[in-house]
Amino acid sequence: MKSVNNEYDSLVMKAPIFNQVVYDGIVSVSGDIWKNQRKFILVTLRHFGLGRSKLEDKIQTEVKLFLSEIDNFNQTPFKMMTPIQTGAGNVISHLVFGGHFNHDDPSFKILMDGFDSLINYVSAGSLVTFIPILRFFPGDLFGIKKIARKMQVIKDFISELIEEHMSKFEEGNVNDFIDAFISEMNKQDVGENTIFTKEYLASIIMDLFIAGTETTSTTVTWASFYLATRPDIQSRIFEEVKANVGTERLPSMQDKQNLVYTEAFIMEVLRLCTIAFISASHAPVSDIWIRGFHIPKGMQIVPDIHSVLSDPAVWGDPENFRPERFVSKEGNLLKPDEFIPFFTGRRNCLGESLARMELFLFISALVQRFEIMPPEGETLDIKDVDGIFGVTHAPKPFYIRAISRQAKEMTYNV
Repeated sequence: MKSVNNEYDSLVMKAPIFNQVVYDGIVSVSGDIWKNQRKFILVTLRHFGLGRSKLEDKIQTEVKLFLSEIDNFNQTPFKMMTPIQTGAGNVISHLVFGGHFNHDDPSFKILMDGFDSLINYVSAGSLVTFIPILRFFPGDLFGIKKIARKMQVIKDFISELIEEHMSKFEEGNVNDFIDAFISEMNKQDVGENTIFTKEYLASIIMDLFIAGTETTSTTVTWASFYLATRPDIQSRIFEEVKANVGTERLPSMQDKQNLVYTEAFIMEVLRLCTIAFISASHAPVSDIWIRGFHIPKGMQIVPDIHSVLSDPAVWGDPENFRPERFVSKEGNLLKPDEFIPFFTGRRNCLGESLARMELFLFISALVQRFEIMPPEGETLDIKDVDGIFGVTHAPKPFYIRAISRQAKEMTYNV
């Protein structure tokens, strides 16, 4: 393995865009490279089920395992991030690796722990994005070297899986995203300037895992906080699920149109908690003027999503958790143009449809199966859990309890 410090020293001298300091994935690139890669990724993932019912079946498998793992805590306090991160990570694994990891798989735990640790490190490290000279400070005050080490562990794990795929690859037998990428690599002419390389594949997979795992797991963790602290809201969601789905089967995407308040709850979590406070960096392709300000071609622009999702002129009382704001008087779901948790435009989150499907299936099933409560004799307060800004805006670690609802009526085969 290359020296992490040497790798850090060479990478940090690149352009001061944070993602490029650590790795080059689909989030970090632009121009024709971005257009070609995004098209390839979306077409390939859709082929393997993104946005289709066959992917829902795989998600439901993970939902069942997720519920079973929570059940194993036997009403004792636990951290929601652990079981949901494994479940969401395995959904991405189905698409990318073509398989499922056991929840107790040591290698998979290393991968998930690596992503989990990044949440704590990236916040300080991102300061170097805007003040590059800070990289010369002695020691590792801003956690950049820790980020590099975590990234290296993750990339090593992914690289091993890529090598395993390459050793077994047979043209015409494409079973997952890695196979599809290898097939495309083999079509490139020798010596051609191409980004279809093993190194770039590893970076894309990292982007897919971060986008597909952290967004979902962080949102479900926030959701569990509001379920535990707002029993009135939780009760309303359960009654809606019970009336429209029952308790003998899991909610499905076909039920979504009838679970309006449940979907409104998820939207309010995404709005108030603002899982991604800022979007990835953008840059204009030519000089432009906006409201009297001159933005030169190539200038780095960081969109502030939080300012939109917390604008009093739009939401009235943005500081309050109120799912009703997304429900019309007629009981229909409202979708304001300003609701942009996954950003907007052509560079919005490419995993938005997957994330929305996961959030609906995991959260509706969670409330159907369990009553979420604070640890016995304790209370949860937003002041105690809010505060980690990294890959996502994650809550500080907190414990909850899950009390089974009429378990004999909701026995799902796993």
